[in-house]
Amino acid sequence: MNNVIIGTAGHVDHGKTSLIKALTGIDTDRLKEEKKRGITIELGFAHLDFDDGTKVGIVDVPGHEKFVKNMLAGAGGIDIALLIIAANEGVMPQTVEHFEILKLLDIKKGIVVVTKTDMVEADWLNMIKEDIKNLVKGSGLENVPVMETSVYTNTGIDELKAALYELVKQAEEKDLNKGFRVPVDRIFSIDGFGTVITGTLIEGSINKGDSAEIYPTGVKTKVRNIQVHDLDVDTAYAGQRVAINLAGVKKDMLERGHVISAPESMLTSHMIDVYLQVLPDGDRVVKNNSRVHLYHGSRDVLCKVVLLDKDELKPGEKGFAQLRLEEEVSFKYGDRYIVRFYSPLETIGGGMVLNPMPNKHPRFKENIISDLENLEKSDIEERILVLIKENSKKFPDAGQMAVLANLSVEAVLDSLKKLENKKQVVILNNGRFADINYYNAIAHKSETELSTYHKSNAYKKGMNIEEYKSRVFKGMPDGIMQPLIDKLIEYKKIKLDSLLVSSYEFKIKTDDSYDKLANEIELVYKNAGVIVPGKDEVLSKIKDKNKNKVIESMINENRLIMVDKQLLFHRDVFDDCINKMKAFIAENGEITLGQFRDIIGASRKYAIAILEYCDSKKITKKIGDIRKLV
Repeated sequence: MNNVIIGTAGHVDHGKTSLIKALTGIDTDRLKEEKKRGITIELGFAHLDFDDGTKVGIVDVPGHEKFVKNMLAGAGGIDIALLIIAANEGVMPQTVEHFEILKLLDIKKGIVVVTKTDMVEADWLNMIKEDIKNLVKGSGLENVPVMETSVYTNTGIDELKAALYELVKQAEEKDLNKGFRVPVDRIFSIDGFGTVITGTLIEGSINKGDSAEIYPTGVKTKVRNIQVHDLDVDTAYAGQRVAINLAGVKKDMLERGHVISAPESMLTSHMIDVYLQVLPDGDRVVKNNSRVHLYHGSRDVLCKVVLLDKDELKPGEKGFAQLRLEEEVSFKYGDRYIVRFYSPLETIGGGMVLNPMPNKHPRFKENIISDLENLEKSDIEERILVLIKENSKKFPDAGQMAVLANLSVEAVLDSLKKLENKKQVVILNNGRFADINYYNAIAHKSETELSTYHKSNAYKKGMNIEEYKSRVFKGMPDGIMQPLIDKLIEYKKIKLDSLLVSSYEFKIKTDDSYDKLANEIELVYKNAGVIVPGKDEVLSKIKDKNKNKVIESMINENRLIMVDKQLLFHRDVFDDCINKMKAFIAENGEITLGQFRDIIGASRKYAIAILEYCDSKKITKKIGDIRKLV
């Protein structure tokens, strides 16, 4: 059976804690002040045991308006809600506020429980139930049973327990493939053990000995021990209340609202993109730049609401916003959140996180609104495509996108293949990827730079690859440049030959005058053999104004081999020298400068130049006074 958390909700003094005690035998009020005042102040925890051995966790939240912050800290991990309403008082302000919070957190399963039925007559009880019917109309609790109970007479307790068991059986299976995540709601130290945190394991599974990270601080730790329902376990699963003993972490390094999660499984940010739903029954208007409290998991942080598609949100209205936070917080796509006004503190709305790490957005941009609409639809391919578009400059990989989109790596890879087939993304050979429009912008820049270059260098085979990288990929990591070049070659945007880059369709356009001059220069070097004149000497005897361009083109075409700035050799002459050297080394194992000089029939000057060129091209390797083939 799936692990679930049951949570209470309702007005102060409506009997939430007494009902939990009647169900479980556990008193969740543990503080002296709670005992003294008779109200719940902090979160309380219990577990409910069913006859077949199934155990479920229960979170008992405070009902007083002063402690809504504490209520919210416990509500984030609830699967099944117990909306508790006292028969003698009926629907009260905190009943309504807690119920609205349950709706905003998208908690759709639950039971409405009327407590203290022994204190009222039947007519009064029927009136209360009618009020409840009006309260839950149109919500996920509209058609749930309304259970009548009294802890004083023990009325309805067994029936409530049986109804809860049925809901637990129907609970959706949780995703255990994601990295574990536990929002911290309590922190304490135990002598001999160290720091212990408690919270609801809302995703994944966690094992004793697992590495963990504290978000948003980034502190690394290990799971020393785990308890579920006060019992030591080796593994805990999503939907369980856990106590985790952390290694090497002091109590003052943690605070409520921190998250214990798998390393590198979450992001931290000062901004999130969201849709924001304003409660319909309030009288507050959310204006652009409103300052509010954001509640997420067990975290409370101040933030500014930047409305992206409206100037204000009236009661009942919904819109897209960027929440700019005063502290770093860790989110995932799909997380639910609540916002309350800064002063006075009252719940005004909430919604869902659409992008946990967005860029800063301008307002009223159609493309941004369209992207947020697509993120809200929860279609996996659309989600990934939007997040790729926003992060293309970073060229994310599947692991990074899985964290950003709150998906498994397998789901990301599957969607990427489909998006690539639709020509919406480009996947590089190193596994990183980008939106097709961003890739096309790079391809266009490449085309523009090469076109300009070819116009000025019509006789050159192409641009040196290092110059090409600096012009087209300026600022990009080295690990991205070559895979992008490979993709441009694959898509027939460019050609790469001997470290020279050209447009795919580019060809050197020669004419009779070019051919005549090139043949004249080639003949000079071919006739010279190894004893070649310097380049300046050769060019000084040529009057044609294109002589420099022609000789550079011949070098690019490998008709001439340039071993240093002045010494050029005809391709056939150079190859003959190299072949003689290789044959000598094959027979003798090595060659000296003098030996090479003798076999090519040239002076020391030419032999040194050719050998040093061979060293630079890793044809040979110099070891002391001798050289060997690489």
